[in-house]
Amino acid sequence: MLRKYPKPNGQCFILRCIPITFHVPLGKVTWATPNGRPAHEYLSEGISASHGMDLKGPTVALTSMAHGRDTSYREKGGELINMKFAPGNVAGEEGTRRLMQIVRTWSNLKLWHVQFNILNRETLLAAQKDPEKYRDLVVRIAGYSAYFVDLSPSQQAEIIARTEEAA
Repeated sequence: MLRKYPKPNGQCFILRCIPITFHVPLGKVTWATPNGRPAHEYLSEGISASHGMDLKGPTVALTSMAHGRDTSYREKGGELINMKFAPGNVAGEEGTRRLMQIVRTWSNLKLWHVQFNILNRETLLAAQKDPEKYRDLVVRIAGYSAYFVDLSPSQQAEIIARTEEAA
């Protein structure tokens, strides 16, 4: 519809629903979804896979996301992808190679925006228990970063629930 009725200057209107700042509160009012996400649980952010659904590795997840997009539109603001890796999966020269391969895959698929959290579940749980010790722990939320301990409990739970990818 937006392309059918352009602005007077010929430009198209842009309509986006970008779940990168409201995916946690919106999930609280959303019923269960066909992919197995329970009712009232947070939604995924951007086009990232739903929590716990990207079970076949990061490259398969990226390929799946690339197949679900409509490349005929230039408005790609909602194509944000978050990936979480345990530090051991990307450590050293071999880990750097694995991470580089993921970035190359992302680039070859012409996806719009990818960002990484390199941390593990245990660190996040420890930060919840002892926030003063982890005041400087920064996490990537979705299009922005924040101190983990300053997030609401539901936002912290969403970050912890993200699949920890094996590179």
